[in-house]
Amino acid sequence: RCQPEDIRHEFSAMLFDLPIREQQLKITKTSSGEDIDMRIKTKFIGDRKAYAILIDEDSYNPRIKKGEVIIADPVARIEPGDEVLVETQEGSYLVRNLIKLAQKEIKVGNILNDQIETIPTEKVKHIHAIIAIQRKAEI
Repeated sequence: RCQPEDIRHEFSAMLFDLPIREQQLKITKTSSGEDIDMRIKTKFIGDRKAYAILIDEDSYNPRIKKGEVIIADPVARIEPGDEVLVETQEGSYLVRNLIKLAQKEIKVGNILNDQIETIPTEKVKHIHAIIAIQRKAEI
């Protein structure tokens, strides 16, 4: 089933002559850090080094529902206002809005409310751009 965003992405790709690739992503982690072994099919514009995380909790509902998959890109540029996936040194994942990225700390906002938190960079393993949310029906 074709979604409006699919048409928009394919049209953008045609304008810039970028390849649209169907790719199978392996999911090895859940948002709570549990190990799993799952695969999903998805489409990307251009070459991406994306990975996927299964949301196994309700803490991001209604923005992201339990059972949906976040697709993150470790090479995409991030800037304030972007939704990001933060992996902590403890191995947990946080879905947040990036407010400020500094050398010693990052400021992020909760995607559901106005709560802002500051995380020291030594507690952050990775921070990557969220490039897509794959709905349950598409998994």
